[in-house]
Amino acid sequence: MSDQQGQENPQQPEAALFQMILGGWVAQAIHVAAKLGIADLLKEEPQSCEYLAAQTNCHAPTLQRLLRALASVGIFTEVAEGVYGQSPLSRLLESDRPDSLRNSAIMFGEEWHRHAWSHLLYSVQTGEPAFTHLYGMNLFDYLAQNEQATQVFSAAMTSIAGPLNPIIAERYDFSAYRRLVDVGGGHGSLLAAILQAHPQLSGVVFDQPLVVEGAKRYLQSRGLADRSEVVAGSFFDAIPTGADLYLLKFIIHDWPDETALTILGNCRKAMRPGSKLLLVEQVLFPGREAVQAKWTDLEMLVMVGGKERTEQEFRELLTAAGFAWERLIAVQGDISIIEATAVSDV
Repeated sequence: MSDQQGQENPQQPEAALFQMILGGWVAQAIHVAAKLGIADLLKEEPQSCEYLAAQTNCHAPTLQRLLRALASVGIFTEVAEGVYGQSPLSRLLESDRPDSLRNSAIMFGEEWHRHAWSHLLYSVQTGEPAFTHLYGMNLFDYLAQNEQATQVFSAAMTSIAGPLNPIIAERYDFSAYRRLVDVGGGHGSLLAAILQAHPQLSGVVFDQPLVVEGAKRYLQSRGLADRSEVVAGSFFDAIPTGADLYLLKFIIHDWPDETALTILGNCRKAMRPGSKLLLVEQVLFPGREAVQAKWTDLEMLVMVGGKERTEQEFRELLTAAGFAWERLIAVQGDISIIEATAVSDV
């Protein structure tokens, strides 16, 4: 090892940690660029900061400072002084891409989201969601009362989960089933993907009243009105009966065990013995490697009081709710389909 290497190496952990500490700055700068729609303005060709500022109602010299900083970490490129273009990373902020992350960048930088995360210490000390502590209500009640926040949240969830829908529709064999209930199915994008891939199926989107009209419009726009139904209600009360397959995508991780058991128990009450239940969730597997689920777990803690679970934790929940574990089907990364069967002795 050279003297120069010996001098540099002790600085590497400090530099790496400091970059992580400053990660919030980068995230918030991405949020601003996403909210301004800068990537869409650069889609065809590079543009000057003066042009971008005029289009976004910004102060041109200050906008240049923002883009200069982002370009330094590979988000946008500075093609000439004060002129910026796209990079592979910034293209993912274009609004019309199927893999766009723009809506996610917007949501994670919104004040109501950042404020909750700034109280992570409260959640770690108490085990309770910081969001509820700060706002006096849970996230879902807050969204029901704040239309703009709901739009931001819904768009982000669609951008995060939407690309998984065709993969789920292809990865699981739906050919043996005739009727599917998507519990907490939102605007119906997952049900639509499954119905389009499996013409023998009909389906129900079951969700809160505020999303019913949006789900009807979405399913109709996909030509699925005659094979689909939208039912309003709460999975804390009762779930539609009469299907041979029930599906919950990213629902159980929103809730602590006792509440998750209530939801699963209501599913079981709606199901005949032998009917199948599918959970689409991130699963925490043994190992020390960095995986997204370990960070999503903290997101669940801070925002809603839920958590990501291990396979064993899912097994225990399902058994307690009256299901027999069948198998785990890998979907993408640490996201899996968990298949279970409703048992008769409930």
